[in-house]
Amino acid sequence: MENDKNGTYTGTVAMAPPVSAGIAMQANAHSVGLMFEQSVVQQQNQFQLGISSSIMNVKKIAKVKIKRKGLRKSRFDI
Repeated sequence: MENDKNGTYTGTVAMAPPVSAGIAMQANAHSVGLMFEQSVVQQQNQFQLGISSSIMNVKKIAKVKIKRKGLRKSRFDI
């Protein structure tokens, strides 16, 4: 009976380093996953800001050209 208990304790102690290494690797993998997710979100935000900035600049340029030529924006403007 004593030998079984010693074998169990030895097995538990022997498993300690791999378990702690597994926990560290899982935490590292989770951190890397969050990093990639934040990177994608940042790229999407920058893309949307770039498009909105381009649209606003085109509107400003068109407004200046319309004022300079004295034209209406569309045939329905009064």
